[in-house]
Amino acid sequence: MDNYVFNEKDIVQHTVKYGVDIRPTILVNQEKTRLQDYCNWLTTEFPQLFETLLIGPNEFRIQKKFLVGSKLRLELPTLTLTPRGPLFIVPIKMQAEENYVEEFAIHDRDHIFRCALGKLRGIFVNGKVLRVGVIHELIFDTGATSSVDLVSSMLAKEVWKRGIKNIRLHLENPRDDKNINVDITPALQQRVEKIPTGLVEQNVGYGINVKLDINNTDMTRNLENEEVSDILAFAEDYMKTELIKFLNGEEY
Repeated sequence: MDNYVFNEKDIVQHTVKYGVDIRPTILVNQEKTRLQDYCNWLTTEFPQLFETLLIGPNEFRIQKKFLVGSKLRLELPTLTLTPRGPLFIVPIKMQAEENYVEEFAIHDRDHIFRCALGKLRGIFVNGKVLRVGVIHELIFDTGATSSVDLVSSMLAKEVWKRGIKNIRLHLENPRDDKNINVDITPALQQRVEKIPTGLVEQNVGYGINVKLDINNTDMTRNLENEEVSDILAFAEDYMKTELIKFLNGEEY
């Protein structure tokens, strides 16, 4: 198991999330009108990502229907309001069938987030943006190879590896003014496949969940737009040039 190599081609699921920590807290029951105005602006400006508003006494969510494969329309959340602030969710890849991965054509996600954050600041003028985070959530397909065995093989001690049924690695690697957090966990994937008889066969495959979370360390002041852009650029560069090397224990 020690020779497993993470590879970009094995990524079968990829979601990018942009989190905003804003103070004072935006409460649905107090800010319903302004939140609805914000939603109307998002769905008008960026219909490729924002479509349907779901709002309740303590809930605010926007969803979008995406075409997965040739027929299936899947409704996914693309914005949720958390106790800390809005969380924007952009699907990048999703495994639709065993040998087919759907790639969503949303290439301008950083631009959309910058515009959405700018509009948020304009509506909630008293809000201070204390933290911006970019989270990449990925699943690497490992086929029939147990992902628990693969993740536990990263441990140094043999006695730790024996008998492990589940494992979660949380790695913190701060650099300069940014937190870089990586979580690695085993995953099971439910596969659906049509067989010659016309029936559907389900079987279980394995995968490795990787969560990359990059955000600013200093939360004592309102972030400037230039600082937000720096976080986005750093996260994009790290994802493209460093994450795979980091996972494989290579120099970068």
